[in-house]
Amino acid sequence: MKLLLLVVCLLSTAVGPVFAQDGDWQRITVGDSTTVDFPGTPKKISHKDLTAYGLYQEDALYSVSIGAAATEAGLTIEEKRQFYDEAMRGAAKTAKASQIISKARFEINGFEGLETTFLSDIAKVRNPVVMRMILINGTVYGQTFSASVSPAHTAARQHFFASFAPRHRPAAVTPAETRTTAYKIGQLLGKLLVYGGIISGVIYLLLRLSKKKVSGEEADGQY
Repeated sequence: MKLLLLVVCLLSTAVGPVFAQDGDWQRITVGDSTTVDFPGTPKKISHKDLTAYGLYQEDALYSVSIGAAATEAGLTIEEKRQFYDEAMRGAAKTAKASQIISKARFEINGFEGLETTFLSDIAKVRNPVVMRMILINGTVYGQTFSASVSPAHTAARQHFFASFAPRHRPAAVTPAETRTTAYKIGQLLGKLLVYGGIISGVIYLLLRLSKKKVSGEEADGQY
């Protein structure tokens, strides 16, 4: 939640002179070997284990926030999605979202994230806010853009989001259903079915061999 507060801090101060920078797009390294392009030099804000980069230029806000996600390790795909949903609810509430316009999942380098577009009641934030959240190897990244829906701003938003480039690949994630009690019971029943089939087959063969042996002995006894 502290990470989200940094994002909201950047939102609420969006028109402040500290973000008024000019220049061409430049690649900034954020977090652990992750890069993202800003259309100028962003302002860096740090607070304990949280870091945020913000830039307000040509009536558009760009920000990236980075923080540790202690709950990320070992999360399944479904649990990560629940994490995103809960985190986004917290972000929307803190950012005084008055209307959620859209929510969609996206994927970068095999990592799945959540993108939400909403309107904010913060006086200085007059334009729609597009916020992305993605967990990458124990680090949560929040990427935020806010501007008008003009073609120029749309192109800038697309560039900003598309430039986000983590150099990591995700470790194999076990689907949640393989960890539930129901799934484990199903596994056990499946194993019993398989083993039962094998055992039944063996018993059947043994019984046939036994019957043949008895039949042979009875035939020998008749002579």
